[in-house]
Amino acid sequence: MQKDDKPIFNIKPATLEDCWSLISKLTEIITKQTEEISKLKEQLNLNSNNSSLPPSKDFKRKKAKVKKAKSGKKRGGQAGHSGHKRKLFPSGDADEIIKCVPQAECDCGGQILTIKLSSRKQVLELPQPKYLLHEYQ
Repeated sequence: MQKDDKPIFNIKPATLEDCWSLISKLTEIITKQTEEISKLKEQLNLNSNNSSLPPSKDFKRKKAKVKKAKSGKKRGGQAGHSGHKRKLFPSGDADEIIKCVPQAECDCGGQILTIKLSSRKQVLELPQPKYLLHEYQ
């Protein structure tokens, strides 16, 4: 369409012949647009799974998010959960026992009372591998 051309749908036909010519022009436009719409719909349905298009040319559609029902619990570890820890070896199996006892007095001069041993921690260290040298003569 050029700048000086008026759109077809704004033309008011004066005679019956003008009406029939307008109807035929509008019918042509409708058929062309219908064909174009069907081609565009076919292009929308094409993707890398059902055509030779590469995956980079796929039409990006947002995937529907699956909404889970809220359980009412807070995130993370729950209160009262015992956790998963490695079982401690017996103290007799240890190669070295290091006692970590806090000081009897605080820096301020007050006494520190320790009722019982609060926890045990074991660290396993792998020894340096030794190589065997065999010489055959």
